[in-house]
Amino acid sequence: TLAQMLGHRSGIFNVTANPDFGSFKTQARTRDEMVALIAKAKPAFEPGEKAQYSNSNYVLLGYIVEKAGGRSYEDALKQRITSKIGLKDTYLGTGYPDASKNEAFSYSFISDWKQESDIHLSIPGGAGAIISTPNDLTKFIQALFDGKIVSKESLEQMKPRDKYGLGINSYPMGGKTVYGHSGGMDGFRSLLLYLPEEKLSLAYTSNGVNYPLKDIVSGVFDIYWNKPFEIPTFETVAVSPEVLDKYVGVYSSPEVPFKLTITRDKSTLVAQPTGQPAYPLEAIAENKFKLESRGVVLEFDAAKTQLTFKRGGRDVLFTKEN
Repeated sequence: TLAQMLGHRSGIFNVTANPDFGSFKTQARTRDEMVALIAKAKPAFEPGEKAQYSNSNYVLLGYIVEKAGGRSYEDALKQRITSKIGLKDTYLGTGYPDASKNEAFSYSFISDWKQESDIHLSIPGGAGAIISTPNDLTKFIQALFDGKIVSKESLEQMKPRDKYGLGINSYPMGGKTVYGHSGGMDGFRSLLLYLPEEKLSLAYTSNGVNYPLKDIVSGVFDIYWNKPFEIPTFETVAVSPEVLDKYVGVYSSPEVPFKLTITRDKSTLVAQPTGQPAYPLEAIAENKFKLESRGVVLEFDAAKTQLTFKRGGRDVLFTKEN
């Protein structure tokens, strides 16, 4: 159902987890090509069985908006949102970043900053092709909660009852509940949050991150609420290339649908999940590395050719493939 798609309960396989997505994403794609790529994958679970984030839901919802409304997604965005509430710097991207329009390229950090090979925005569509600014984002979420975009009744339906809402998630922040959503694609990261009681909104956008977004934002809220805030020290541990080379390889686990490819770039270990960008890892011990921007810790056991993927209180064991 549409509600299951909006709340990530459809079971439709996440197109960005497809092993071929890395090469598929760099060229313009038609709606038929996208639907075919999504449809050929095995469903992750039965509809309504559980909640699991899938970009495919919102790619398809964008197409449904077009078919139901009889106009392009771009026109629907203008009519229903941007022109309605006066957003002057928000629009649908349709190609690659264009610097002449003040659009940014994205970057990743592995030993040094390097420009990403950008996704063609015909691919994410309703799941992530809208270009905006922090200023417009804060105007948008204020208008949403003021009932200027959808009714108050619809807004209440959107709010999460458990893990995911219908386009809105909830986050604990300083003992309060804030509403919003995060986004990530190539080297781009964004986060939009709103605290209804204080009519307080916060928007963050970046075209290159090598520090956890959640730590930046929670630090901003701590400072705003006059709570203690400690500036991070950024201490690291040096690990020799000979030791790092023992960890290099492709790792898989029956518990998750993606593989982890571990490589070495000079004195830095690099992790790349299937279909995703490569991320530099920071050594916190000779066999333990963290990915600050994603809240991930990888612990290696070279003797057993295994690694443990730790995130959000969950440990997943990966084994190196021959």
